[in-house]
Amino acid sequence: MGLETSFQESLQKTLFSEYVRKHPGTEQDQLAARYVNGRIAVDTIANIFQDAQVRRKFVEIQKSQKKIYTRHLEEFLCVDENERHSVCLKSIKHTNRIIDYLFQSRCAGFDLIKKTEHLAYLRKKERICAANAKDIIESKRKLANLVECQERKTPLIQTLIGEYLEASLNQLKSQVSILEREIELGNQYSNYVKKFLQDNMENLSNHLDPKYIKVIAKIHAILAQKEIDILNIAKITPGQLNETLNRYSNQLDDKFEQLDALKNVITIVESVVEKIQQKQAAFLDGGTRKDSTPEPGESGKRMVFATRLVQKLKSR
Repeated sequence: MGLETSFQESLQKTLFSEYVRKHPGTEQDQLAARYVNGRIAVDTIANIFQDAQVRRKFVEIQKSQKKIYTRHLEEFLCVDENERHSVCLKSIKHTNRIIDYLFQSRCAGFDLIKKTEHLAYLRKKERICAANAKDIIESKRKLANLVECQERKTPLIQTLIGEYLEASLNQLKSQVSILEREIELGNQYSNYVKKFLQDNMENLSNHLDPKYIKVIAKIHAILAQKEIDILNIAKITPGQLNETLNRYSNQLDDKFEQLDALKNVITIVESVVEKIQQKQAAFLDGGTRKDSTPEPGESGKRMVFATRLVQKLKSR
């Protein structure tokens, strides 16, 4: 199965997931067969992926990827949006722990100003992630409400698919910025731990000073991305700490690969969003009215091209 096919199937499954959740036992294939707007949604997605420009973008990205990155590319392209949000929150939590420790350790150059700046940046990203997740859910909810509508809603369905993709694109960009900050501070923390081990190897090896026991436990917990095990706090040896540090360094290398894959996923999704926008522009520039205005009481942030669509529909 090609990457574009995987993404197309994943996108279709995700867009209909809210309807299926509300109607247990419903098969997605039934939506296109039973409902005209279900068929419109499926056809809209299929047409996007049949576009030569979009297909060319997939080919370019896959050719540019190292084989080792391929698994990350498909993983991030087809991941469930709830899982993406959870990954972002987990990354923020881990990075916050690193920030606190770098500040507490009096690491060179990591003063209160830097700590405050990093924490404020991550808090802002956390709020943005929550807003993106809300936009994603809302676009799926609106699409679910349109599926059984007897009147054809072609432009509005295209708009909602576009809204979903744009919100997903925004979440991808947030994930990239969060991961970049995690890698930056993770490397700084890793270098600090290496220096700490070198400078204190004799004391650590003797394991006589109680203060080092707690320090080792805390450093180990952050590297292992776990909570401190109070019951086994004295059982962590310098050798174990060094092994955990090596694993953490390997994980950072893997995160660099993830970052590269994520940026390519953004390029792919941008090409799909652009194609949706072109379809909307074609309608706005002289299409025939086939749809009514959005559902009564509909609210929330709309994309620019969606707002223009609604305005034109109302003016006719």
